[in-house]
Amino acid sequence: MGKWTNHGFWFLALGILLVMNAPAQAEMYVAGQFGVTLPNNFTNIEGTGSNAGFNLSDLELHKSVMYGAKLGYYFDSLKWLRVETEVFNTNPNVKQQTATITGGGASGKSARSRSPCSDMGSH
Repeated sequence: MGKWTNHGFWFLALGILLVMNAPAQAEMYVAGQFGVTLPNNFTNIEGTGSNAGFNLSDLELHKSVMYGAKLGYYFDSLKWLRVETEVFNTNPNVKQQTATITGGGASGKSARSRSPCSDMGSH
């Protein structure tokens, strides 16, 4: 290690020690987030109520933009405690695809159908 590199290492180590020994203070923070959701597919879709017994083929979901915010607070008296809340929005719609409905409903009727599934939101 060179003379100046060695001095830089010790200067950095001293700086870290000083920061670690500094008293903690309460702090509020706000953060934003932005990204993409990569959703899993809808799988094992089964009817309920009067549609019990019917099954729907697996459905693929679109990737979606995700955005949100975080708000948090560190406490003076409990330095190890932080409270944080987060809100975000994303909307992975069902892709346009062909869906298959199979099985028999509660009425005992059986059905098998294939139909195109248009873009629809997951509400």
